[in-house]
Amino acid sequence: MPEVQNLFRAWTGGTTSQPKRRTFGPSVQGQCCALVNENKRPVMSVTHDGSREDPPSRESPSSLIQSSLVPATGELTMRIANHDDRLVLVDEGKYLDVAKVSDGLFSSDVALIYERWDEFRNWSEGRDFADAATIEDGKLGAPNPKPPQVFGIGTNYRGYIEAVGWPTPEVPLVFTKYQSAITGPGAVIELSGPQVDWEVELVVVIGRRGRRIRAEKAWDHVAGLTVGQDISDRDAQMRPKTFPQFSLGKSFPGYAPIGPYLVTPDEFDDPDKIELGCLLNGQEVQRSTTDDLIFTVPQLIEYLSGMLTLLPGDLIFTGTPAGVGSVMDPPRFLTSTDVVTSWITGIGQMTHTFAHGPVMSA
Repeated sequence: MPEVQNLFRAWTGGTTSQPKRRTFGPSVQGQCCALVNENKRPVMSVTHDGSREDPPSRESPSSLIQSSLVPATGELTMRIANHDDRLVLVDEGKYLDVAKVSDGLFSSDVALIYERWDEFRNWSEGRDFADAATIEDGKLGAPNPKPPQVFGIGTNYRGYIEAVGWPTPEVPLVFTKYQSAITGPGAVIELSGPQVDWEVELVVVIGRRGRRIRAEKAWDHVAGLTVGQDISDRDAQMRPKTFPQFSLGKSFPGYAPIGPYLVTPDEFDDPDKIELGCLLNGQEVQRSTTDDLIFTVPQLIEYLSGMLTLLPGDLIFTGTPAGVGSVMDPPRFLTSTDVVTSWITGIGQMTHTFAHGPVMSA
């Protein structure tokens, strides 16, 4: 897609510099992350020393997309979900209805909790799950279906730009996705045309209002992390060719699915090094770790908040790794027979199917 490359070079001033990490602020470094499935059997162990010489294992991608993957610390993983349109606190496949357990202190509307995130975190610690109900995957919705602002970041993985031969951006390439594009982790998504593409992404949910946030303080403003897909209609995205409108091509109904859970960043040994991937009909098409981001989560928060106020509940789609269909040879786009599975270790997975024509009545 030469028009994409020409636009990218215009954005970056024609630079051809090699990828390098910007240092707006220090990143968090951990020691080790061991992941287990719901039966407490190990499925992966990764050392977190900041080295890029230890790429993710290419074996058995399906082993990394268990819906209940959690850090193996033996402690409660702080995660929430939108279960049957109600805010719930989740632990290993069980949930507590927050509005009921709190006797109405907190609303059942998950979108309202981010304005009171610090208060909610304090309340949630040590909750007894002895009488908790069982999660029904089919009832899970978007962890925030009504975000005030939604930001997308383009071309933000080194592996991606190396694969396509594009220059490194000097600043984050920012667009928006509109609120009406938000959907849940198991939705049927209506295809808008013949050139619809997949993009698995780590999505950041803001939990504390902020302006001019320093990178070293950025994680303090994050409520949690979730899995996202930046579904993109490449034809609509690049219209007109001289002045493409990314936001419209990425904002058709259902083109911003997120879920299945929101997990707090302190549950990760290193929130700056999280593995993610995407399967198309069971075949791996994307896999990377977030330490390959050109602009890290703290750097993105510093950059965005330097220009505008970040609000509780805002979403930041942080970029996608190599492996999207539009740059394959020949290009591969989604059809109504495809199944896309998006996963992030420590959070879970989403599975989406697709349809031509309306999937629901007005």
